[in-house]
Amino acid sequence: MITTDKQGDAKDFHDFMKWARGVQAIREEVIQDNGTGTEQAFHVPVLSKDEVQQCYRRIGRQMLENELLPHQQWDDQYELKFTKEGRMQLSNFQRSFIDSMLRRRLGDKKVAFHIWENGLPMLFDRSILQQRAATEHSVTLEMLQSTLDDALQWYAALAKGIVQYEAQPELQVRRELGAKESSKQQHIRRQALRAANQAWRQGKKLVEQRDSRKRTWDDMSPLEQETLERYDTGKTQQEREKHLVKDHTPFRSTI
Repeated sequence: MITTDKQGDAKDFHDFMKWARGVQAIREEVIQDNGTGTEQAFHVPVLSKDEVQQCYRRIGRQMLENELLPHQQWDDQYELKFTKEGRMQLSNFQRSFIDSMLRRRLGDKKVAFHIWENGLPMLFDRSILQQRAATEHSVTLEMLQSTLDDALQWYAALAKGIVQYEAQPELQVRRELGAKESSKQQHIRRQALRAANQAWRQGKKLVEQRDSRKRTWDDMSPLEQETLERYDTGKTQQEREKHLVKDHTPFRSTI
């Protein structure tokens, strides 16, 4: 992901590091603005989910202001939007553009999220390494060994986070339903959900009619009675929830 492209050809590692350090710079801005840092300069704080989202919005704004091609600059879809309170809002189209840029430059947007959450390892972050050397007054073999250990832990946490994220069943279902080519499984799932929603709406309507005394149990047909009973006992809702696409857990990769 980091060293090769989709075809397996080697990437320009200097370009990767340029973008990785740019991502790190945004992290440092958020830390400074939020007061997340610590007294020890070489101690790396872990950012919260909200702080990581702040980083994402900042890099999104930078890209939309500085990384657009000439033809994109005149496209309203790339124009920044703000709420009445002055908070920037990113559209789904803009998020897709940002994710594509991060994927092209870093291999995957998860790499950026990993850097925002945990920071770059000292092996890649020269400023922290220099600060630590200045604090300890020399560069020792133990310092170099710990620097390599930190880098390995950083890579391992990234790999583990990606594996855990990709293994989520909910994520696989979402991708199947969002696929351009409709599969048989996708068709069956949508039909089942449509039928469950129809039964839920019908049950809700029958409850309203019964509670408002517009209709009694005896006024209903056997099929309507069964529909009402399944709704009252929660079976209709259970069937409906079984076919709904559940939210997946956002990517996190704490070291």
